[in-house]
Amino acid sequence: MKIKRFLLICFAITAIFAGYEAAIYGQGKVEWVEIQDPKSGRIIRALFCHPKPGTKLPAVIYNHGKIIERSGYQGGLQKGYDVAEFVRALADSQYVAIAPLRPENTDFFFAPINRAVISYLKQRPDVDFDQIGIVGFSKGGYMTLEAASKMPVFKAIVAMSPARPQAPLGKDDLAKIQAPILVTLGQKELNDEIGQSTLHNVVNVLRMLGKNVEFKTGYNGVHQWFYRVRPEYWPDIIAFLDKYLKTK
Repeated sequence: MKIKRFLLICFAITAIFAGYEAAIYGQGKVEWVEIQDPKSGRIIRALFCHPKPGTKLPAVIYNHGKIIERSGYQGGLQKGYDVAEFVRALADSQYVAIAPLRPENTDFFFAPINRAVISYLKQRPDVDFDQIGIVGFSKGGYMTLEAASKMPVFKAIVAMSPARPQAPLGKDDLAKIQAPILVTLGQKELNDEIGQSTLHNVVNVLRMLGKNVEFKTGYNGVHQWFYRVRPEYWPDIIAFLDKYLKTK
């Protein structure tokens, strides 16, 4: 009887997760796609949404935080971080949105993931490849800066609480970034390791280099507060993207 009860509980949990995923993706908006890095052949799963299939629109890549590497997509959900929520929010603002899911312990300097996404978007006739943006949070925010330093395709860059205090990108790397940059931090992050590294090793260096950088910190939240799309900060990100990606 105990074994039977255990199996029933497992079945119920599986059904809950399956139902949740169906609720997200059953509306034909957000879907799973597989993309391949043309150089390594690595297959990467990604969440994708085109708000108006068949219509050519600007696209935005979203790079998630490290929690998804450690816990996986479902584990992130249980901790309040839904990557699909960011994909959906970008699509609601009329962007083709894609969020690659990184494998565990992905190196901070691993441009092939974003390179593979760029190759995927380039093949789609319903993406305006002249208007590509990139957004990232935490480790994903730092990887966003790294990708922008290697790939000049991006027209707008958003780094939300970019976390890599131990080995920051150097001045020569940041000098290669060509597009406008928005860097955000919560007020409660300013004095911690991530905040101080972001200010001194990213924002101040970009300013010294004469880059077009905006720095916003007026958000009353800790690092995990940015796990959700919130009305306190999200309109600033969309306004920034709109300014540089909807110029035609």
